[in-house]
Amino acid sequence: TTTAATTTPPPCRDTLRLLLSAATQACFDPHHFVRCRAAAALAALAPVHRPSFSSAAGMTGPDAVNQALRVLADDPDARVREAGLRALLALGHKRDSLQPSLFVLARKALADDFQEVRLVAVELLCAVCVANPKEAAPSVPGNSPYGTDTLRSLLDEGFVQVCNMVNDVSMEVRRLACRLLGDMHNVSLGLVRQTFDKKLMSHLRRKKTAHEARKAKHGRINLATLDDAGAVAVDGDIPVEDMPLMSSGACGAFVHGLEDEFCEVRQAAIDAVCSLGRECAPFATLSLDFLVDMFNDEIDSVRLSAISSLTAVCHHLVYTEDQLEAMLGILQDNNDAIRRAMHRLLACSRVASHFCLHLVVEQLVANVRQYPQDVSSVWSCMKALGTNHPVYAEFLFEYMMRMDAHFALAEPNVDDPVYIAALALLAAAATKNAHILPLFPPFARKHIRYLADKLPSHFCKLDFGSAGVADETTVPGRQAAVAFRASTAGESPPSNNAMHSAGEDDTIESTLALVAAAWAAPDLHAAACTRDLQGVATQHPTFKPLMQMYKHAMAWIQLCHRLEASAGHDRGGQDWALLLGAHAYQLEYSFLGLSPETVGLARLLRAHSHRLLLLSQLRGARLSLPALLQSVKRFCARVELLRSMPALPDGLRQAIGSLNLCADNCHRAVHASDSTALLDALTTPEQVPFLRLSPTAVQQVQGRLRLNQRTNQALCPSAGMPVRLAFVGRVAGLDDPLRLRIRVELPDGRVELFAVPADDVEALSSHQQCWDLQTAVFVATSLWTETCSIRACLAIQVPMDVASDPLVPLAAGGASAEASTASTVGLSDGLLQGIDEELTLLPISNTIQASVTPKPVKPP
Repeated sequence: TTTAATTTPPPCRDTLRLLLSAATQACFDPHHFVRCRAAAALAALAPVHRPSFSSAAGMTGPDAVNQALRVLADDPDARVREAGLRALLALGHKRDSLQPSLFVLARKALADDFQEVRLVAVELLCAVCVANPKEAAPSVPGNSPYGTDTLRSLLDEGFVQVCNMVNDVSMEVRRLACRLLGDMHNVSLGLVRQTFDKKLMSHLRRKKTAHEARKAKHGRINLATLDDAGAVAVDGDIPVEDMPLMSSGACGAFVHGLEDEFCEVRQAAIDAVCSLGRECAPFATLSLDFLVDMFNDEIDSVRLSAISSLTAVCHHLVYTEDQLEAMLGILQDNNDAIRRAMHRLLACSRVASHFCLHLVVEQLVANVRQYPQDVSSVWSCMKALGTNHPVYAEFLFEYMMRMDAHFALAEPNVDDPVYIAALALLAAAATKNAHILPLFPPFARKHIRYLADKLPSHFCKLDFGSAGVADETTVPGRQAAVAFRASTAGESPPSNNAMHSAGEDDTIESTLALVAAAWAAPDLHAAACTRDLQGVATQHPTFKPLMQMYKHAMAWIQLCHRLEASAGHDRGGQDWALLLGAHAYQLEYSFLGLSPETVGLARLLRAHSHRLLLLSQLRGARLSLPALLQSVKRFCARVELLRSMPALPDGLRQAIGSLNLCADNCHRAVHASDSTALLDALTTPEQVPFLRLSPTAVQQVQGRLRLNQRTNQALCPSAGMPVRLAFVGRVAGLDDPLRLRIRVELPDGRVELFAVPADDVEALSSHQQCWDLQTAVFVATSLWTETCSIRACLAIQVPMDVASDPLVPLAAGGASAEASTASTVGLSDGLLQGIDEELTLLPISNTIQASVTPKPVKPP
């Protein structure tokens, strides 16, 4: 064995050498397809360390693979040239070393007649320049005695060559060239600036001195003919055709890219400008006017990309009044995503004077009046503007508060969105500028305190001192209200030692004692326990998630006793079992940050719900033997999954062991076709023990949803056309917004699910997992002609314990035998509905209703 192991490597090296030799020989095959495949094989087989070997074609040297690929890159067939260049690029990335000598080969290929070759050549040239930025560029021979040699770095010369490809006849080449320009950082500043100027600049090249020019021409120097050894020229003018002007490629490259007729090229040019502007502040300043001009593009994605690019480089910019006048017109755009992107841009921008801030505020107020659905985004923008410009906000205080020197100021309506926007800006500025605090009238201070409780994400608490308004900590019951509003808005409740007083601890302990008693005797204490849990959740919002968890557990134990008492003979037994599963799923997935013990309890409750569902189906004789066998298999799989959970307390371990024995007995009884034994096995497990849940870092997943429309009038789509439902909402306690779905229930009972695009969701505060969403869905209305209602709510996708979980009937209905009776109870009554065999849907928000009145179809 040892001898075989030691002799294995040499044959492998010999095999590799033979393969490389055969591939090199195939590079000279007369058929183009063979040569293309040989180039790909050489790039894949060539080792990283570049060994020496001799090919069958007589090519010897330190790297015959590289030589063979260079020959293919100059092949008469365009397909072979493309394959050769692509193989050279792949080989360079594989060895992590692109030789500077490849620059000449790639530059030559830029003038190829075929688009595919030019695409690979541009990519290869850019990769070589980025890998060797400080190497000297190869000289370009000229006919002038003064020379036109390009004496600049390889990165600068490559930047010029790639800029020249922005004028290519192929759209694909232009798009690739614009995209690659954004990857070429640390280019000379003068050269980068030239990309926004269509005028040629001769001073960017280093001219040869007269000494160097005459030495290159005659091989010797005649100092008598020189007035100055460092002079550029002394014997007459240089002919125009010999002027050492740079290639016209870099001149106006980005101007050509931003003015291209194809939106793909314009998009790539904007992205490249953004990438270079992040690293270079002068270039970002120079690109401002050009990016603002792209706000007028006819394509929405291009306008959105221009706004996002300015947002990325805004830390380098200070906007003047003229620039803002050109930018703010886009706030009138009818695209919601573009307006929200503009709000984000203004939120992180800096303006030059208070006149500029005044202009921005006026346009944002007009935006609120024209598009009332943008109020949340505008309030966030106003808050950020106040934080960034605290001094300028002081100049605008009288204007924004509508104060007059001769007349007393009437108290505005605190629910006015424009007034709220003004207070958001001034309150944010007051946190940085203490001179603003005394300027607030008494009613404004009261309104700010109220709005800080109602809209904690847009307002921060201000300390007005002894201004005559009582602080919230001195008002009886104020802290509970503050924490409650904060929790319902997705924010953390205020941290205060008074929130955890001894009296509150006694209340919690007494409530948990009542829960333990109700767990043992639900018929006696369940109603009082549920009432106390609701009261504690209202009075002590800090413990609201814990109380909600116990409410789901109490609802489960109460339904469990009702189902066992009914012996499964009534019609609603199976529906009760499905409700048990729904409560158990909600106990695990409606909260964030649960402990392993709580997760184990939720899965144990689902396993018992499955057992009771089997018991109800067996007593009702509603399943055939094959269907019963499948259901028992799923039950055993669920119990096995429960057994694999680690770090569970002894009480749960004992209950899981009893349930595991039940699953084994059920499996044997089904295979023996013994219904009596199966019935006995399903009724023998012990009850679920009471578990004291831990409230550590638990946050409830909850959301709010409303229609994004100005009035409550019915929607009137044209006959046969879909209706657009626009929604605005907020979700708190959700770690992944991609799990969000909008569940729409149509008038005929059908359910449609719509995924919320990532662009329609914005993080409100990442550490709190709070998200704002603004999206729209289209629903077909061709099936009804009269006024009807459409119901919608927010939901999240959650995984099932087992595939085709009988506790979660499919939304389509009738897909499984277990779902046959689920139609009697809708989702509003607590049942969950499956999306497919692996996922289910868990509602997390209120259900809203929209009235739709389709217009009648006109007779022909």
